[in-house]
Amino acid sequence: MTMKSELPHSCGSCTNRWAGGNTAHCGGAHGCHINFSSPTAFDRHRREGRCLDPAAAGLVTLDRAGYAVWGSPADEAALDRLRAIRAAA
Repeated sequence: MTMKSELPHSCGSCTNRWAGGNTAHCGGAHGCHINFSSPTAFDRHRREGRCLDPAAAGLVTLDRAGYAVWGSPADEAALDRLRAIRAAA
């Protein structure tokens, strides 16, 4: 199990940490400091320079190794298929 302290990426303004190279973090002075599964998911939560509630933007929480992100519901379905393939191997 990955411990939060082992995650290599972090924000200097909050306690969030993450490992994914494609993970997007909404940081900065006006950011919501939430992690997203991809730049596309990040873009879905931003409107006119403001953060939207990720759920209101149609995103769902996705579990990663040691952290959670918000992403597209299709991301979770794809992960489920991959897990099933790996389990069958």
